[in-house]
Amino acid sequence: MPCTNVVSSEEISPSGKFKAVVFHRSCQEWVGSTITTNVSILPANGSPGDGNGNVLSYKGDVGVRAGWLTEQRLAIYSFADLNDATRLDTLGGVTIEYPHMVDADIVRPAPPAPSARSSATPAGGGK
Repeated sequence: MPCTNVVSSEEISPSGKFKAVVFHRSCQEWVGSTITTNVSILPANGSPGDGNGNVLSYKGDVGVRAGWLTEQRLAIYSFADLNDATRLDTLGGVTIEYPHMVDADIVRPAPPAPSARSSATPAGGGK
């Protein structure tokens, strides 16, 4: 088989009818064995098969995550610039969104410092 698809994640839609599949495709017959990052919307029991993604195909191995906002809205998140990708904005009644991600989106704020000293435990555990 000249090309192989490796699924990296699957997200089932809220109704359980569809799933968004993120997968990487590599084709040995291409010079340098080019890897593409793909997303497909499929029936919940479907498989991406042997083709490219039916929603997104990006030349390169990049991190992508798909998340259902509603049954009719799917968001595809990535730090890569997906404007260069072959991509659809709608498929079978589902609207696909590509929110712009920045590093701050994944940084969690530090928990607030305890205000009451008496409730804080010493670093050594006090023993």
